[in-house]
This record gives sequence, structure tokens and C-alpha cells, in this order.
Amino acid sequence: MSATPARPVSPAKLALPLVGLAGSIAALAYGALMTARTMGTLTTALDSGAATAADVYGGQSWVVVWAAVLGAGIIGTVVAISALAVLVGLGGLRRSVAEPAPVEDEADPADDYVWDDDEEPSGANEAAAPADGQHAAATAVGAAEVDAAEEFVPAR
Repeated sequence: MSATPARPVSPAKLALPLVGLAGSIAALAYGALMTARTMGTLTTALDSGAATAADVYGGQSWVVVWAAVLGAGIIGTVVAISALAVLVGLGGLRRSVAEPAPVEDEADPADDYVWDDDEEPSGANEAAAPADGQHAAATAVGAAEVDAAEEFVPAR
């Protein structure tokens, strides 16, 4: 048995993982930028000695918030890349290819011969049937008709 060919994915279904990937990368970049900026501001305030309690505790809270955005961006990027990998693995990104039309060969008159239900080619009767006189004579007549039909083969 052969496997059924994969159907291509519609552009709408393909856009969802791509939009998710773009959004996740944006969240990852923004979370990394804001975490670094908040950590820099907190470090500067603590080094100067002019940091208030609001700067210290508020800065730590903002670092946690931006780190969560960074983590969400990382997880979203992994999930979006995995979704695209599944689409590629299942063959969803293939383009549908129209099958070529069958090529017509030259007409062969021997191909047009239709066997009757009780008539068989000469080789099949000789091997399968017992060799009694009446059946052997019928086989010989049938074989002569087949030989006559096979004689006319057009030159290619």
C-alpha cells in the first residue's frame, strides 16, 4: 500500500505559527532589553548610595516582570519553531503538483483483443488443463487464433 500524498496547508493555517514566532521573538527581545535596562538602573542607584526603598524594591519587581516577559518569549519561540517543524515533517509546506497527463502510445491492435470469459491464452490452458484429446484439440484451435492475432504487430 502506498501512503496518501500530503495535502498542502492553507496560507491561513501557515500564518498562525509564523505570527506566533514573530510575536515570541519580539517578546523575547523586548523582555531582554527591559530586564537589562532595569538591572542597569537598579545597579546605578545602589552604587550611588542615593537609592530609596521605592527604587530598590520597585526595581526588583520590575526585573521580575521583564524576566517573565523574556521567559514567555523564549517558550513561545520554542513552541512556534516546533509547530513549524511539525508542518514541515508532515509535508504541509509542499506545493500541490498537478500530475502530468498520460502519454498516449501508438495504437496496438493486439491490445484491442477482448478475451471471452471461457477463452484463455494458449499458455494458460496447456499448463492448467489435463491433456485429454477433445480439450487439447480446442486448445490448439484457440492457440491458432491467438497466433494469428499476434502476427500483426505494427513496426515502431
